[in-house]
Amino acid sequence: MNNIVVLDTNVWVNALSEQGNAAYQLNCLYLITDFLQNRSVMLAVDQGNVILSEYSDNLNSNMYFQIFIKQLHREKRFYYIDGTLSPKMRKELEEVGFHEKEDQTFVATANNSGKYIISDDSDYGTHGEEDKQEAYEYITGKLHICLENSEEGFKRFQNMLKIST
Repeated sequence: MNNIVVLDTNVWVNALSEQGNAAYQLNCLYLITDFLQNRSVMLAVDQGNVILSEYSDNLNSNMYFQIFIKQLHREKRFYYIDGTLSPKMRKELEEVGFHEKEDQTFVATANNSGKYIISDDSDYGTHGEEDKQEAYEYITGKLHICLENSEEGFKRFQNMLKIST
């Protein structure tokens, strides 16, 4: 696996919020803590700061998020990359129902870096949402991006941690 990952905002939110399904929340929290422990993995963010702005918009008041982001800055674990889509790719994503500009930035950032996204956003179809499978197939098939939900990402990080110890 390439050691560059795009973490969708919902993974951070689900890990650090006090609402929702407890088992799901714990899964996201375990994923985040394993990511933070595995210092060989970089967090891909776009040079236009769309991703960091979305994180901040949703989590700025969360003390733990602030601590985690400071840790990543201190460890120089941000991988800044162009997060823009070509007009053709934007059109194709929109044709398969993938319309949100921020989500498109996450995809572009992954496409231009490690080709790896972890997301539980239903727009990505990572949990088998029938109406989003065309978008999922485009992202994974045409763009060759590894797109995993938080449970799959957690298992991947667990395996990486086992290998590194």
